Amino acid sequence: MQSLSVSVMRAFRAVFGGLVAGSLTVGAATAGEGPQLRCENVKDMLRLRAIPDKAMIMVSGYHRPGDDGGGTFRYSDSAKGKPDGGTVLDPAHLPGRLIREVDPRGEVHAEWFGAWGDGKTDAPHDDHAAINACLERFGKVNLLARTYGVRGKPEHYDPDITYHAIDLGPNYRIKGSGRAATVIRLLEGSNPKGSAPGNNYFNLLANRRFHESAENVVVQDLTIDCNFDGQNKHTTINAIGLRGGGALVERVNFRGYGTGRHPETGSSRECFALHQGLVFKDRTSSRKAATYRDLDFTAPGHNGDVGGHVGEITHITLGGAHNFGNYSWIIPAGYDPEHDPSNEGENENNWWPSSGGLVENCVVHDEAYTPATQQSPLHAITYGDCVGLVIRNNRVENFEGAGVFVMSWWNRDTIIVDNKFINVHSGLAIHIKGKKGIPVQCPRHEDLLVERNRIVLGAAKHHRWGPIGVQLYGQDLSGIRFTNITVRNNQISGRSYPDAKGKTRYPLGISLQILRANCKNLLFENNLIDVPDYGTGVTTPQEPHSLAIRYFPLARWNDDAEKNNVVFRENRSPEGNVLNPSLADWYFKNKPTWGLPTGTTPAIAP
Repeated sequence: MQSLSVSVMRAFRAVFGGLVAGSLTVGAATAGEGPQLRCENVKDMLRLRAIPDKAMIMVSGYHRPGDDGGGTFRYSDSAKGKPDGGTVLDPAHLPGRLIREVDPRGEVHAEWFGAWGDGKTDAPHDDHAAINACLERFGKVNLLARTYGVRGKPEHYDPDITYHAIDLGPNYRIKGSGRAATVIRLLEGSNPKGSAPGNNYFNLLANRRFHESAENVVVQDLTIDCNFDGQNKHTTINAIGLRGGGALVERVNFRGYGTGRHPETGSSRECFALHQGLVFKDRTSSRKAATYRDLDFTAPGHNGDVGGHVGEITHITLGGAHNFGNYSWIIPAGYDPEHDPSNEGENENNWWPSSGGLVENCVVHDEAYTPATQQSPLHAITYGDCVGLVIRNNRVENFEGAGVFVMSWWNRDTIIVDNKFINVHSGLAIHIKGKKGIPVQCPRHEDLLVERNRIVLGAAKHHRWGPIGVQLYGQDLSGIRFTNITVRNNQISGRSYPDAKGKTRYPLGISLQILRANCKNLLFENNLIDVPDYGTGVTTPQEPHSLAIRYFPLARWNDDAEKNNVVFRENRSPEGNVLNPSLADWYFKNKPTWGLPTGTTPAIAP
């Protein structure tokens, strides 16, 4: 290293002589710049008592040399920027600021703001503040091949606050170094909770503000470990809870999410491990549904010891928003002045749908609904309040739940194609629900295509009902609720099995159970259905494959068939025989009966 002039060197020795040996090195100045200095860490740099204006200080690490939090800082004795803990620092004994030299187009790291990345150690540090500071400063963060320990904190309720660890804001980018290399992990004993025992809901990543859309968020190349088993299990813990349009989540592993139950109130909020919606009527939102690609879900937390009723786990959720009930919290000003209360609020003006959306190449696997360890009923994918969603090329396997389950939302123009649901309790379940004749969340399912999916039904031992390949279920509500739905060219198979109580369960291939026949233009064609087993129920024809298709209620069959509200065409068994629906009437007590075109007889394999 070149030497400074003797007078300058003497001045620096006088100023810095009291510092620990080796913590500071003085280097030569470059033409037009101040001298170059070196410090071992940021703390030592901030304790300096004299720095020439424009001096450049090379710091070996944020906490210690080599921890990737060091860098080059420029001192300005007149700068007044707001300190942020990583790129603009406030010296302890000097005016001005120490400013980190960065390339804003390059990678930026949480280590610059003090992240440790030691979440695997016995005494890990909290890294969420550093990650949030980096996101606040740059709108992005590049996470290294480390485990970042995070915590949230309980907050008194405020409409600008959600309960989470890491902030999501407009155009934020969170990128890891590989889906198995970088881990964001909720630390042991965080016991995150909401504003009160009944608000026991926590997201590791969520909107930084309640009424602000987090637009175009990107999360890539890492693992999110919710570490449910490391908490008190009073709180439901999700990985990502995002509200805003245009999100991209890809190449991410999800682990340790879980449904809790609060012991004082009995509250059990459903778990939505990854969910995207919209901030209702935020005009700045793009209103584009999320893209989920190459995601892997398995190993939820264990809640078998929490007791009482426990909510469901739904792994992938996306869609828009609605305000059918005119909730006071849904817009900043309170109740929506544009709310239309007629028809129980079920109006287009109260709907805020997302458009598009894609779920592809995602895997949900190896999860059992076993009350001893996992009491939550399981769903892989759900959606609602959306138009134009595509669900394709996904795999759900060895999973004691539904591949796709949709309950009581509006949705239109959905395509579900080329998925594999292998060893599952249900392939596709589309439901509507009411309460005392009033619609819950005002459900409508319109213009849905289900094609070229392979569904293999498994042997879930603890489910209340037997497995079903494709199910449309609707409670007794007015209006047409199922419209223009086509289910074709799918493969469905399953076999009977004894459940945990020794009762034999018989799978259904396709099941329609729609009260009052509130449906129109339902087509089931060219499906290959291999469910040869049949039970001794009084409504069941005693022939192989008689449970391939079931329609309820019989009292509506003639009307639906004549009006082509429901059409079954060229659905066949593996032997090539045409499969007709068996009909069940109220209370399932009628004699075995087939739904047939006029003048035909059952074409069932002997």
